[in-house]
Amino acid sequence: MPVSSSGAYACEYCGRHERRSFLGFRRPLLRMTTSQFGAVICVECLDRAGDLLNRSYRH
Repeated sequence: MPVSSSGAYACEYCGRHERRSFLGFRRPLLRMTTSQFGAVICVECLDRAGDLLNRSYRH
């Protein structure tokens, strides 16, 4: 699964192409694309999903 920051595709979960810093600067959003289905998810959404799975596993 390649990880890239190209702005061609938005994240399918949050719909963002880029992220903004506290001061409003725009930065590329790292995204991962699956080769089988062509699904695109950004690294931040993937991290949040992992946190959610860890929390649900602990309870």
